[in-house]
Amino acid sequence: MNSKYILLILSFMTQSLRGQKGHPEILDFETFAQWVTQHHPLSYGADLQLGLGDSEVQSARGNFDPNIYSSIYDKYFDSRTYYKQRSAGLKIPTWFGIEAQINFDQNSGLNLNPEVRTPNSGLIRAGISIPLGKNLFIDKRRAQLQKAKLYKESTIAVRKNMLNDLLLNAGQAYWDWFSSYHALNIHSEAWEAAKARRAAVVQTVSFGDRPAIDTVEASIQVQNRSIGYLNAQLAYKNNSQLLSIYLWKDGITPMKLADSIKPIALKTIDTFNQKYIFQKNVDSILKNHPTLIQSRLRVEQNQVLQRLAAEQLKPNLQLNYNALLEPLGSNTLSSYSNQNYIWGLDFRIPIFLRKERGKLNQSKIDVKQAQYDLLKKEAMINYKINASLNEWKNSQDLLGIYSKTVNNYSILLNGERKRFSGGESSLFMVNSRELGYINSQIKFTQMVAKTHQFKLKTIHALGILYEMDKP
Repeated sequence: MNSKYILLILSFMTQSLRGQKGHPEILDFETFAQWVTQHHPLSYGADLQLGLGDSEVQSARGNFDPNIYSSIYDKYFDSRTYYKQRSAGLKIPTWFGIEAQINFDQNSGLNLNPEVRTPNSGLIRAGISIPLGKNLFIDKRRAQLQKAKLYKESTIAVRKNMLNDLLLNAGQAYWDWFSSYHALNIHSEAWEAAKARRAAVVQTVSFGDRPAIDTVEASIQVQNRSIGYLNAQLAYKNNSQLLSIYLWKDGITPMKLADSIKPIALKTIDTFNQKYIFQKNVDSILKNHPTLIQSRLRVEQNQVLQRLAAEQLKPNLQLNYNALLEPLGSNTLSSYSNQNYIWGLDFRIPIFLRKERGKLNQSKIDVKQAQYDLLKKEAMINYKINASLNEWKNSQDLLGIYSKTVNNYSILLNGERKRFSGGESSLFMVNSRELGYINSQIKFTQMVAKTHQFKLKTIHALGILYEMDKP
């Protein structure tokens, strides 16, 4: 097991010794995503989709299972044996629509229909049944198996879509948690700075260097900073709770995010150098998009039904042939003669074929609707990809501006603090500059989180977010 997973388990089950001593453990997004993919109940549910596909194919293959049958009919009346009929056999359906069978009959009695009378040792029938018209190229059994195989392929796409959606929601929760954590730190530092400044102001007022009204101004700023801190603390707690709903062990045991677990630091994120590696390969990626694969397979399933419906327009022409053999111990085959056989030809066809033509028209409409649905989804997915890619690019441009804004506010604040220390500025101006600096830091942190969320949205729109945790 990956060492990060072990660390995560230990941190979640019990607070680690380091965590108790105030040293936080870092949960990076990659580790979090891998954990969600492998342990969340929805991930286990996604894996169950593959079992549904296998079961569907297995069920459809059952239509080709050989069938053993037997029957016994005896009639006794008025102390007489009217007849005794014994029959047993084996039927073997094949993929080509031909059905092979072997049957043993042993019939006797005074009132037995001469047509079904057999030698005392019985009679063996071995032969085939061949469709020459309808059901020659496709029938319900073959259609069901083809549909089941297509359904099995679609369950793979369903699983990928489920993981895609799960990781998008989990990823957005992670970056909201990340943003609220760093916002809390910013508010905490601002609150501590405001309290330190109030203490300094109180001291300078006691020396007579500043007017007493400045203590009121400093106290108001402490109160405002405390309000900001408490609101930030609430947001962080709520986002921690939200993140915890994606943390499970083996899909069964819910886990709580320990207080010692913290997100990665701002300085460790290389947000400005993210590459749009998908832009040149969008067409090739779309070929394997799980949503589009599902739609294509739905078209193919409807086309199978259309072929089956078209097959029903043909007449039902069934050729049956059975060779007859009399059981003679180990020399049964010696009784074979090409003069001993049963053959037959069945022919049926509705005069107007209204039911069959109606079914065919319905199946054609279903195919068209599935094709239109595929085109609609292709257009929508292309739009989502381009829109999310534009958001991702725009967020990085804004991130560069916010970074410069933070730097400029820092310069203004430091300058204003120097002027205040030299008696050339007021406490109001220092607080104003500090407020601008705090807000710019928070906006920068939020934009970092949004940039990563837009990146996730882009990968999700491409249908490959489930692959992000693969090596």
